Amino acid sequence: MREIFISDIHGQFKAFTSLLFQLNYDPKKDHFYLLGDYVNRDPQSYQLIRYLLQLQEEAGPRIVFLKGNHEHMMLDAFLK
Repeated sequence: MREIFISDIHGQFKAFTSLLFQLNYDPKKDHFYLLGDYVNRDPQSYQLIRYLLQLQEEAGPRIVFLKGNHEHMMLDAFLK
């Protein structure tokens, strides 16, 4: 079991999935902590969020999501 920490993906879906491949990430064994800022700055934010939700289904409690300032800004914009 490994503990993997990643932050500031900013919608870069291809770079993120490439990194997971290089890390040989195993959702059944590894504990994965995502430290926020998943959205913004890249047009693939939606694709990235959908992929993260799929990972959550596979990993269950071995994956933890924290909200970053970009998620707070996005939610504020939606709720106004």
